[in-house]
Amino acid sequence: MNTISPNDFPHGLTRASHTGFSLIELMIVLAIIGIISTTVIPNYTRIQNNAKEQQIKTLTQQIELALASYQFTHGDYPQESNIEHMLTTLVNDAQLRAYPKNPFTQSEYENNASAGKLTYTYDTDTNQYQLSAYGKDNITVLSQITN
Repeated sequence: MNTISPNDFPHGLTRASHTGFSLIELMIVLAIIGIISTTVIPNYTRIQNNAKEQQIKTLTQQIELALASYQFTHGDYPQESNIEHMLTTLVNDAQLRAYPKNPFTQSEYENNASAGKLTYTYDTDTNQYQLSAYGKDNITVLSQITN
């Protein structure tokens, strides 16, 4: 049977001192993880916001097509005064398959959305509409479509 003697370890170290990581090694690893996370997390958040903004831009293009189809069918555009009623009209008229969800809030679009707001206005005198899409801050205009 093999036994380990204190002479088997260099510099007088014992077996107990060779198991596991030292506190210094663990602190270095944690510092490296912290440095990496400070660069990765902001980039991940930025990429996620960009993807959500792109979803909103794509949605405005889909709504523009649905509005054109509605106008072709009915002779004018939906005369609703806000985004909720206009989207409901397009869904009920089968111009949109389903009521779209706001990618920032994960809920159906509403007039007072906290982020990613859509606005719709219609002028009955000129038969013109304006559809605007905003970013996460509800200030940055992502898309503005008029007929």
